[in-house]
Amino acid sequence: EDGFVFQVIDGIVRTTGTFTFTAGYALYAGSIFALTLSCWLRSDLTKLIGKKILILSSAACIVLISVSGSRTVFFMASLIILSVFFSALVVKNIKNKSKFILIPLIAFILSGLLFVFGFTGAFNAMLERQADAVVAEGSTIERAFSSLYMFTDAIYRTPILGYGIGYGTNGGTTNDTGSSFFRLAEDEWTRTYLELGPLFSIGYFSLRILLVTYLALRASEAARSVDDPLPLLLLGFIGITLLNGQITNQGTVNAYAWFFCGRCLATINSAKRLARKGHRQ
Repeated sequence: EDGFVFQVIDGIVRTTGTFTFTAGYALYAGSIFALTLSCWLRSDLTKLIGKKILILSSAACIVLISVSGSRTVFFMASLIILSVFFSALVVKNIKNKSKFILIPLIAFILSGLLFVFGFTGAFNAMLERQADAVVAEGSTIERAFSSLYMFTDAIYRTPILGYGIGYGTNGGTTNDTGSSFFRLAEDEWTRTYLELGPLFSIGYFSLRILLVTYLALRASEAARSVDDPLPLLLLGFIGITLLNGQITNQGTVNAYAWFFCGRCLATINSAKRLARKGHRQ
């Protein structure tokens, strides 16, 4: 049963690349898409890398996503594109508005065509996986957002101080029982709610919400002040992980979350310095 998550459908293994779990590969693919797209959006980065290299990199990125077998990767790519569309609404320069709409749109269309007609086997496998998931789990949209409120089901069975930090993690479970499994819950917020109890967990959730809100406000200001979409783009990639991704349960997820949180803050501060000098992207 544990091996099921490593399959797209029966007989097709879901790749993990150099990572020990599929979550690492999903974040890797999402980060590559975000960084590649940023190089097309920022003219200074386009010139620095060169269009030939960017074209080859973009093709490799499309392949990486197409053969991932991961709905999470496609979800991340969608969030990244939506974040760029949002930046188009925020920036002041009309030329940049058009650029920030057209480039992600072209990327979406070309990627979709290549996925459907160039990787037909992978496309059909994903369709079958999605159909199976809907039967087993229900609405995809509902499942995507359920991790934000599923912890409420545990309210009446959680001790006031919880079961203890780390009690429900794979490491804690393995150390205690000798077997690795989700003893309390699989999703981040439900597990931490059960571990910390209502008093501390709500404070913890609030800190994560405040962090993402702060980054969103600062990134929006960066886009408005210097027409730089990069902070919002990076937040589009890593924001959902910072909000309720499994940063306290999976080491690779934790590393990606804080590394790209730092990158997002760095680009925000860079935009702030440019704004003081009166420069725009």
